[in-house]
Amino acid sequence: MTTKMADERKNCFRLWFSVQRLDLCDDSPICPPLEVFVPKDADSHDVRRILRENFDLNQPDLVMKLRNNRGSLIPINREIPPNSKHRPYTLEVCRQYQHMSAEPRSVVMPSYYHTIRARLQQLGGRIDRLEHIAPELRIRRNARLEAEMDELDQKLRFLNTRLQEAERYQWQGMFKRHPLW
Repeated sequence: MTTKMADERKNCFRLWFSVQRLDLCDDSPICPPLEVFVPKDADSHDVRRILRENFDLNQPDLVMKLRNNRGSLIPINREIPPNSKHRPYTLEVCRQYQHMSAEPRSVVMPSYYHTIRARLQQLGGRIDRLEHIAPELRIRRNARLEAEMDELDQKLRFLNTRLQEAERYQWQGMFKRHPLW
């Protein structure tokens, strides 16, 4: 049976953890380092399950925070680098929202009715402005069309007079005077 356990431990990481149970008391002392074996192919859920089993953390609402020897938070997954007994990770265990005090909402949220009513008033105002501007837009468009039509009419009259002048002349040949050659 010892050879089977030895074979299983070959495929595992050996990690050292000091547990601090903040869920029991805010000034909880850090316990001495304990050894935990984590399989190399374990995902983050398996690592969390192994930690819960080894440290008897059976309550589902407990939050685990893992800190390195410098006190920085590190993710709980299979990429946790191996450490030694002299530099263990600190596993802080606390309840959800343990260190946050609930405060009443400071932002007043309008009710759904007031929000919809304000939105409808905004849309109504926009529609009124468009209806007020609409006759003015039609007048502007007609004035622009009339100006363009007058300009085209002037160009057509000019071309018509040029064509009539060109029709009056008869062809007299290529030259009006004989060349001097």
